[in-house]
Formats: sequence, C-alpha cells, structure tokens
Amino acid sequence: MWLQNFLKEHPEEIARIKALDEGARQYKSSGVRSKYIIPVVFHVIHTGGPENISKEQILDQIRVLNQDFNLTNPNKSKIRSPFKTLAAIADIEFRLARIDPNGNCTDGINRVYSPLGVNVNQNTEDVKFLSGAKWDYRRYLNIWVVTNIDNGGGAGTILGYAVFPFATSAARDGIVIRHDRVGTIGTAVPSDSGRTLTHELGHWLGLYHTFQDGCFGNNDQCDDTPPVAAQFSNASCPANGNSCTNDVPDLPDQWENYMDYSDGSCMAMFTPKQRDRMWYFLGISSGGRAQNVSTTNLTTNTGVVPQTSVAPVANFSASRLVVCAGDPVRFFDESCKGLVSARSWSFPGASTPSSTLESPTIIYQTPGTYSVTLVVQNSKGSNQASKTDYITVKPASASLKSPLVEGFETSFPAPGWTSYTVNGKGWNATQSVAHFGQQSLILPINASFTAGLRYVFETPQFDLSILKGQSAKLSFMVAYARPDANTNEALRVYISNNCGATWSQILERSGAGLASVTSLTPGFAPASQAEWKRISLSLTPYENASTFAVKFEVESAAGNPVYIDDINISQYFTSINELSGSPILAAEVFPNPAQADASFSISLRTPCSGKLRLLDPTGRVLQEQNSGMLHAGTHRLPLNLQQLNLSQGMYFVAFEGAGFNVVKPFIYNP
Repeated sequence: MWLQNFLKEHPEEIARIKALDEGARQYKSSGVRSKYIIPVVFHVIHTGGPENISKEQILDQIRVLNQDFNLTNPNKSKIRSPFKTLAAIADIEFRLARIDPNGNCTDGINRVYSPLGVNVNQNTEDVKFLSGAKWDYRRYLNIWVVTNIDNGGGAGTILGYAVFPFATSAARDGIVIRHDRVGTIGTAVPSDSGRTLTHELGHWLGLYHTFQDGCFGNNDQCDDTPPVAAQFSNASCPANGNSCTNDVPDLPDQWENYMDYSDGSCMAMFTPKQRDRMWYFLGISSGGRAQNVSTTNLTTNTGVVPQTSVAPVANFSASRLVVCAGDPVRFFDESCKGLVSARSWSFPGASTPSSTLESPTIIYQTPGTYSVTLVVQNSKGSNQASKTDYITVKPASASLKSPLVEGFETSFPAPGWTSYTVNGKGWNATQSVAHFGQQSLILPINASFTAGLRYVFETPQFDLSILKGQSAKLSFMVAYARPDANTNEALRVYISNNCGATWSQILERSGAGLASVTSLTPGFAPASQAEWKRISLSLTPYENASTFAVKFEVESAAGNPVYIDDINISQYFTSINELSGSPILAAEVFPNPAQADASFSISLRTPCSGKLRLLDPTGRVLQEQNSGMLHAGTHRLPLNLQQLNLSQGMYFVAFEGAGFNVVKPFIYNP
C-alpha cells in the first residue's frame, strides 16, 4: 500500500526502482560475511497512557528481531520439509543507539509526549514532525511507536508500515508500528510473536511481499519464494495451502516466510534470495542503506560498537522514575563511546545500596526522593554520572484518604493537584460560572487554540480502599456546547492505581456525546444548573487501590470552552441520582453558603417519605431524621446545624427513599 501510493505520487521513480530491482536480482553473495549491525531508535509517541511502553517491551522486540534475522528463533523447527534447506541466516543485528544526534549518550528510546495524540495518518504523518521525533535516517533506523494507524478510509487494520530504501526521504524514512505489536510482553498481542516489526524491517531493507504480484508477474523478485495468490491466502497457515499452481515445481505456499501475511506464530524464515536482496541494499548508498552500517556510523555517530581506544562516558536510565514503596526499579547502564570494563552503582536509601551489575533491580522501602550514581571505567580512564533527586518513592498507601470532593472554590491547582499547560494555555478556575458555589474549572478553548492539542489536569494520589464494599463512584459535572455541527471537543478520563506509573482510559466523550445542551452555541457558557451534565463512572474494580489518581484530558477542536465542576469520588453521586420514577423534581440547600438556620428545600411531583441525612466529606453520618409522608409540592426541612458545632467547610445533605436518592453539597460558613 505505501509503495503503491509512493509510485502514484512519483511515477518518475518507476524506472530507477526497476534498475535497482535488476541490480538486486543479479547480486550474488557468497553466503558468508561479517554481521551487519543496524543502529535503531524507538520514538515512543505517547500521552502518558499504555502506549508509553516500557523499555523491557522494546528490549524484548530487539531480542525477537535478532533471533529472526539470525535463524536462532525457537520456532524454526516448525518449518515444513520443502523449505527447511531454504531457511537463511541473514547475519543482521539490531542495536539500540548509544549516542544521540547531539553526541550525548542515549538508550535508543526517545519518548515524545504528543499534544497531537497517539495516532498517525499515513498521508500527513504529523507525529514524525513533532519536535525531536525524527533522527537522521542515514545514521539511525527510526521506528515510531503509536496507538493506531489511519488507513485513509480503506478496509482492514494497519499494524505497521515501512519506507523502502529506494523510496526514502529525509523527512519520513523509517517504520511506524502500533504499540500492541511491539515485542511479546507488556501491551503486545501475544499471538503476533513480535513478527510485525520483522516483516516491516524486511520492507525497510528492500523486500517485497511474497504475494506481491499474485500468481503471475515478477512476484517478489526472489525466485526461491513460491508465488502466493493474495495477501490473506495464508492467514491461518493452512497445512496444505497452495494458492498458486502455476509455479514449477509446484510448491505449497511458503507461509513460514516473514514477508507473507500469515500469523506471527507461523513465521520463521527468510530465504537465501531474500538475504541477498537485503545485503544488496545494505551495500549501496544511492537507494540503499550503506551509510547506516558504515564503520564510522557504528562507532563514532551512533556508538552501537563501543571503542576500546577511548574512556567511556557514564550514563544510565531507570525503568520507572516514580514508584510506590516496595516496588522494584530496574536500572540500565547506558554509558557510551568507550567500552565499559567495570562499573559501580550507588543507590543511597535503597535496600541494596550498591551494585556492580550492568542492569541491577533495586527496591526502595521508604518514601522519599533519592539520588543515583554510576561510575564506569576501562583502561583509558573512568567517568561518573550522578542524578540528584532522580527516583521518587511514594507511600504504598497514600496519606490522603477517600472520599475526594473538589468544587474548585479556592485557587487552582489546589495542593496535590497538577495542571499541565501547552503553549501557555490550560485549565484554570473561573468565577464567571459554576454548577455549585462560586467557581468552576474552565479550559477556555476558542479559535486561537490549536486543534488536536490536549490539555490535562490530575487529582492528588489518594487511598481509595477506604470505600471498599461501598460501590465507589467517580462523578463530576461538565458543561459544553458545540459551536457548529463540524466541531467536536473530546473529553477523556484516565485512572492510575500504581502511583502514576501508568494510566488506563476509562471514559471518552466527544461532540454531541459530551455536550450538556443540544443547541449549537458559539462561545458557550452555562447560564444555569440545567445546562450542566453529570458524568458518573463506577470505580468498583479499583476499590483495593491504596494509591489512586484520576486524570482529566480535553482535546481541542478550536471550538468552545469546556467547564468541569464538583468532582466527587465517594459512594455518592454529584447532584441528583436520576433514577427512573424518582418523585424528586428539584432539591437544594438554602441558603448556600449555609448558616445555622439553613434548610433543605425539596420539590416533589408525587407524595413520598424518606430519610434526611447530613454527611461530612468522608461520608460519615452526622445527623439523621425521618421526613414523614410529604405531599406533592415544595417542602423546607430544617437542618438544625446549630446543634452540631460544625467547622467551616463542605458538607452533604442526602435525602433517600424507596428507589431514589438525592445528594446535595453545601458550604457551611457560620
């Protein structure tokens, strides 16, 4: 698909590519050579979610690649008898870069927070042009890790795609792959076996699909791969599958080949002709990859072959920078330039304060912020790297206890809350509108906001387990209207139950699904409580979490502001629990802010009775009274606050009857 689009846009390249194909077809190797080494950088495009895959997952993918290209893959034993003698050792090794484009040490993993989101459009490829998300293609194999790949409305799902060596450009050269197709652990789909990237690397090195021209034509330019009729002929790896019978001798489909579209677990081999074709493109500079594998590039530019003639430069990384007490942290020696012959780690505050291992796993039991030091040396000298306040260890159980109630009546962000700005813009408190009280949060989106950028704020870490068995809920009020039928802001909510190390999305609402009013209103601001909408989510699956946080994210469409108020994480909903058949028309605490003589005003459509409870922010019942039978209409029930000696702050009134309840917050200001 990618090559077809390229040739459609650049028909003048057809003749040059044909000449390169002919050169590759005539190339004959001896079958023996020193190993080609290719420097790799993974650009992980993320917004802090599961797409921000671990280093361990990337290392696992490197393991798979090096097995597949050197015929050490465990499943090679399953290659069927007609093809066993055709399984070739490609003698190609992939190594994460150790020196970045600025000459500094790197681990070959470039994490890029993307305000554009984590999807890629094949036509525009916007994420490749994010700041720092592209390294010199003549030195590095660029691999962009994303969540989804837009196929431009075509059928099927694209798992990855690559730029051929003869169709490259400085702007776009490399491979794009979904994070769930990287390696075999973490977020990876196990059945893929990490073979999506093996397949795409075949393209990056000049290989075509085995089904390139179906049963007829020039096929894939390799005459030791039997023709295959269509791309999904071997989707289930049929034992006797033979989609083309015109080849001589007539052989079954070689679905073991990495360049088919067979299942990842079936793929197991390249052929000698495919190996030679890859070697051809690795050996030429014009239309090939010779610069990537040159000695100067491997030693001086990218550092994947450390030198023995210079001292090493110390550098290191950690699997996590923020952890819960008692959780393991894996450290990686990322020193570069000189070959390391000895190393010494220092981990003050850790259970194991020192180590000489290349990649030690360390545990911190005491909350705090800790520094780490690494000293490396060889016969040419030594070097030290120290990172102050590098590892943050949070309590295994957060000191802040649920429930969490926030109406944004004070300055924002409040202590423990975090708000992130993009280009100087972000969430802030406003006194112009509120669902309850005097203030709410606003993301003041208008035409000056860039469409596609994301704006985030987070709650503090808190202990949710206090609500175990009480049907914990997250509820909040949102106000939004679309300015026109084609503009759709989006709201997403994420949760973390591991001290913020990873985030899982639990909600997405956009456009009409997010809107609290149906009318199209440019410059919308809610004029009454009726123009707010409650969003409620069950947190029951997370009730064991002793460290819990919520992240709110809005994606701009350069349309209208989004307002949020009255975030409530407890056993109660924000505002009215709108159950079918509820007799309640309206309810409020009057006056609000309340004083000693406050009352609870409730309007009923039908007669009912219930219990009136006064609650503190933890849900503890401070006062309870039976209402008796109330007729249809409006009633004021005294709260008798003067008897309770309450301190100033937020409280709740709950009115509960058979099959319904209403919970209203109020501020007590004696």
